[in-house]
Amino acid sequence: MNTQTPKTSFITSSTLIFSLYAIPVSLISSLGCGSSSNTPVEPPPPFAAQISNVKIGASRIVFAVEVANSRFELFSADPTSVNRAGLNDSFSPSTDLRPVDISPNGALVAYRADKDDNGIDELYVNSISGGNEVLISSEMPVTALVGGEQIPVNNWQWASDSARIIFRSDPDSDGVFEIQTTLVDGSGLATLSQDLTTQCFSSDCWKLSGDGNFLTFLVQNGDVNATATQQLYSVALDGTNLVELNHTLSSNSRIHSWAFSEDNSLVGYISQDVGSPNQLYAVTPDGVTRTLISSSGIALGVTQFAFAPDSSAIAFSEDANLNSQISLFTNLIDANNRTELIEHIDVTNPKLFNWQWSANSQRVAFISDMRTQNVAELFSVEGDGEWYRKINPNLLPNGVVNNEWQWSTSGTYLSFFADIESITAYDELYIASADASTQNKVSLTLQSGVTIDPQSILWLSNDSRLLYQLQNSQGLNSTIYSVLPNGTANQKVSHDLTADMNIQLPLEESSDSSQILFRVDEGSGIVSLHNASTDGSSIFHLSNIDNVVWADWLTDSSRVIYVATRPGETSQKLFSVLPNGTSEVTLY
Repeated sequence: MNTQTPKTSFITSSTLIFSLYAIPVSLISSLGCGSSSNTPVEPPPPFAAQISNVKIGASRIVFAVEVANSRFELFSADPTSVNRAGLNDSFSPSTDLRPVDISPNGALVAYRADKDDNGIDELYVNSISGGNEVLISSEMPVTALVGGEQIPVNNWQWASDSARIIFRSDPDSDGVFEIQTTLVDGSGLATLSQDLTTQCFSSDCWKLSGDGNFLTFLVQNGDVNATATQQLYSVALDGTNLVELNHTLSSNSRIHSWAFSEDNSLVGYISQDVGSPNQLYAVTPDGVTRTLISSSGIALGVTQFAFAPDSSAIAFSEDANLNSQISLFTNLIDANNRTELIEHIDVTNPKLFNWQWSANSQRVAFISDMRTQNVAELFSVEGDGEWYRKINPNLLPNGVVNNEWQWSTSGTYLSFFADIESITAYDELYIASADASTQNKVSLTLQSGVTIDPQSILWLSNDSRLLYQLQNSQGLNSTIYSVLPNGTANQKVSHDLTADMNIQLPLEESSDSSQILFRVDEGSGIVSLHNASTDGSSIFHLSNIDNVVWADWLTDSSRVIYVATRPGETSQKLFSVLPNGTSEVTLY
């Protein structure tokens, strides 16, 4: 529900002076005006404007400003000038409800607002530069009943071709949310969940195929704590070809998760008939062909699945061998080649900790104790179960491989932390090829109490380098380093910090992977902004005296956009600056 307050009328200074002259002089003294015995009333401090919901498009920046308590306005700005346009003065800013987003083609922006002040949001579409606002829906629910509790819902989304907008509404005010679409000019209304008396069940109750041709959504009839049924549907964005994807489920059964394959040819879903293990199915979006992928779960059944990025196979975890003992399997999408990826040669019932496909679909990596009982190590294997490889070097007694391992962006390398040569907590960083033909330890010389922060690891998008941060003895991120995949050319990227300073996550990579943005909490209300070359060759201080709360690149990385509060000021401002710190422009 929108909580913004009604707009307030303000008295101007000229009005106040006129009113005083209109009061008879005999009454002024009785009102206490000019009396030295009265304590002057301090005016309220000026409102500190806050900037939020910044969205960066190809040509303009969209952002919201809280101009008064609970009153937000939405703006669009050119990133290189003071050219700014107002989009809406009744913007609804909640970040949990997908309140504003730029269309995929960059030409339009959609947002929720409450222009009629009735406490119910409307949905609007406007041109990215403003001046062409179109009302899409006047009834936008902001919560859904899940498990007897009203929770916030993401209730609209752009279609991938930018021609339509998808939203959840209650046009007949019967308490049942319906999924609808319109063209961006407000015409062509289609109800995608037509003929259904049930409502979207989950907070994100629909998923759009990558090609934009199909929308899938989950509905439920009945309360989650009582006898209920769930159904998974698919429909075209014009409202035609509505089909139920799942097989017939018994009363009080569940669909736990679902996802499209990368080529959009299949929808995988995990379902559970009451009293039975979870089963994994793959179905075509038109509902014509449905295939049971798993069939041998004992107690839990399937707990997780993922299509290979090339959509050739599907991997899933399942307790097919022992009650509550999860193992890892793959199968072709026609269920024709079920393969267990974890071996039972050295350990009878090895444990699985986590797993993931490589981006090139060639291998699956996972943590397991399949070589030595209760000693978790990192392995990779081809999707058909061939060519097992242990990624980490042999562990010394009490050695550990950290669970925070990562594939490189292309799937060529794996990075991981381990205690192999010593028992000091996670002070050894390795980079290995996917088939373990190379295992390179990054050369580190760490002071006592200094460790690597597992949450800070970042493979650059082009796989040219791995970035990581060190934590000092106070647990603060103190230094950024980058290293080549072969473990050499380990370079310091950030400047030297004092022990009480902290590098804040996330790091923001430029589009060509050559630069990285980062913020440093320097204490005393100063959070500075910096841009460094990822090979450690240069660093620019973009903002040294401000409190920078947010920063990111323009789409082409030609400029940096950031939100900050300047010294002596209380309101936030929006800035644009070149990557070398020059030509700064105040956008708001």
